[in-house]
Formats: sequence, structure tokens, C-alpha cells
Amino acid sequence: MKLKKVFIPVIVIILIIFIIVGREKIAHRDVEKQFDFWVKLIDSNDKFTQMGAVRALGELGDKRAVKLLIPLLKDEDLWVKVETIRSLGNLGDKETVEPLIDLLQTSVNPPVRREAAISLGLLGDNRAVVPLIMRLKNDNNALVRVKIIEALGMLRDEKAIAPVKYYRSDKDIWVRTEAERTLGKLSN
Repeated sequence: MKLKKVFIPVIVIILIIFIIVGREKIAHRDVEKQFDFWVKLIDSNDKFTQMGAVRALGELGDKRAVKLLIPLLKDEDLWVKVETIRSLGNLGDKETVEPLIDLLQTSVNPPVRREAAISLGLLGDNRAVVPLIMRLKNDNNALVRVKIIEALGMLRDEKAIAPVKYYRSDKDIWVRTEAERTLGKLSN
């Protein structure tokens, strides 16, 4: 009788382990299939399909997507470019820091600069601190300044303290609010 009481829970535990291990193997195969599926669609002529594929590749988290996405930073479609920047930030590969800094510094489109700033913050590479500060000083778009300040908070570099303090008196309330919030992060 005692053997039966011990034996049944052990069997159940073993079955649970097999189910979990099996799911992980299936999930890995599914990621491979999904990756292959979305890669085929990043060159679609339909921009919505292309944006969906770019987003999906960023969410899958497979670093192989980085090399496929970097050329899309030059896409003529603003929103494909923005989605590509977002996906590269999500993928977290430091190889993308320089191309994102270039977009931050040269793009005339506020959504591109905004997403580049956030992605640079997510990447956590301090090579972005000085370019972010320079763009902050020269950007007339309040939402871009908010995102740059937020990114500087993510990077937590002391060089950002003085520039962020300056923006506590910005004419835009959202910039001032983000500057205060970020100073709290930078001071800790």
C-alpha cells in the first residue's frame, strides 16, 4: 500500500517533466518555423505585411534577425523604418548601436529619432550617451526630447545628469516631468 502511495506521485512528476521537456522542444521547433516564415515576409511589397514581419522577428528574440533587419533601417517607408528600429532595440544586439546613433543624429523624422533614442536606451551601451545628449540639446521636438531623456535614464551614466537637470525647466510639461523622473534614476 505504501509503495502505491509513493509510486503514483513519482509517476505523475515524471510525466510532468516529460510534458515540460516535450513542450520546450516543440516550442523551439515552432520558433524555427516562425522565424523562417517571417523572414520570407520582410521583403514583401505590402508595407503592412513587411511591418508585421519586422515586428514578429523582433518579438521572437532570435539574434539571427539582426543582420536581416539592419538593411531595413534605410527603407524609404517611415513606418517600416520605425518598426525596424523598435525590433532592433528589442533584440538587444550591440551591433546595432552605431547604425541607431547615425539615425538619431541624421534623421529629419521625429518618429525615427524617438524610436532610435528608446532603442539605444534598451541596448544599454554607453557609446550612445554623448550622441543622445547632443541630440537632446538640438532637437526641437518635445516628444523626441522626452524619449532621449528616458533613454539617458536607462543608461544611467553620470554624464547625463547636468543635461537632464537643464530640461527640468523646459517649456514642455512632458519634458520637465521626464527630466524629474530620470534624475531620480540617475541619482540612485
